[in-house]
Amino acid sequence: FSQKYIVTPEYILSCVQKYRRSTYESPPKNGTLNTNGVKKRYYAFLNKIIDHNFHPIPFIAAGPGTGKTRVLEESLNMMQQCAENDSDSDLKELVNNAVLIYVTYGNASAASLTDRNIGGEISLSLRILHQYFVEGSHLNFCDFVMIIQNTFLNIADFNLNRVLSTIILDINKKKVMIINCIDEINKIYELDNSTFKDMVNAIGSHCCTSNDSMFYVPFLAGTIYKPLHQIVTKSMHPPLPIPLPLLGIDHMLEIGRRLQFPVDTNYHFHRYLGDVSGHCRTLEFFYQQCSDFIVNTIDFLQVMTDVRILLSERYTFEEFVHDNSDIIAGCLLDEAMILNDRIKELKQYGIVILEEDYNQSKRVYLRLPYIML
Repeated sequence: FSQKYIVTPEYILSCVQKYRRSTYESPPKNGTLNTNGVKKRYYAFLNKIIDHNFHPIPFIAAGPGTGKTRVLEESLNMMQQCAENDSDSDLKELVNNAVLIYVTYGNASAASLTDRNIGGEISLSLRILHQYFVEGSHLNFCDFVMIIQNTFLNIADFNLNRVLSTIILDINKKKVMIINCIDEINKIYELDNSTFKDMVNAIGSHCCTSNDSMFYVPFLAGTIYKPLHQIVTKSMHPPLPIPLPLLGIDHMLEIGRRLQFPVDTNYHFHRYLGDVSGHCRTLEFFYQQCSDFIVNTIDFLQVMTDVRILLSERYTFEEFVHDNSDIIAGCLLDEAMILNDRIKELKQYGIVILEEDYNQSKRVYLRLPYIML
């Protein structure tokens, strides 16, 4: 980098070009995704409608280990599958040529006090800039931010609009769809709520911006137990919740069949998969531990013990237990509960399964993955 007082997209592009990563791995094709919200936003984008009510922010708020990151990584391919049979050829072409940029507030770019100091919008835009041009090279995110801070007089020049315009300049197409997946947003929310709100408002504002060359599609995801409207409080931009329910027993068995486990002839699989209860990460650990045994000699008690250890090392369920003690009590006592918005959200977030109470309308039994208790 060299110092310059006026930071333009052209100048940013010339600076980061040498750090560009050499390859990009596309996520595997699998799954489906409801594109109604994105499609409606697309037509609002075409008609230059800037009302925030026409531009809700897609949000995956779910419990730990429910597959949020996997959905983000595959979002482009899932949307391409959904668009395959769409009657709008222009939308289909736009989706097929879309660019996915995945950033996170965890792992090597974990949320820190630096994010609070530079503000939510800049913390996001620098992650986007680093991911698109630099990720995979010798320059990690922390060092990248330090270079920016030490080189440029005003880091606020690297706002979201300018960084995305830089990427559009690099892509060099008349119209581009940028899918921006933002993971582990709970980390920035827990660090500083005002920084989180600044980020969400910047995202929402850019969604409403009329720009003929760029259709910006953000997807936010994070481990959240509270109602979503409490998380995005005071934001002018409504969330578009994306459900991520627990897997059913049929799906869990089908995965076992594909892994060549004798799930149809060994009743132990049905029994212990019942304890797994469709929790994605638990299911992954379960089959992973089963694979350590010869097929007909699996020690299921040892498998479940190992699974619990793996989960406890990766996740903390204490917050969920604290915030939902009444829900857990209802599950343990097998009491029918009134189907309210909170329970509906817990199902949507991949935390509970609902069973209808046929004797009482509008009441349900809640089933939690045993492993979470």
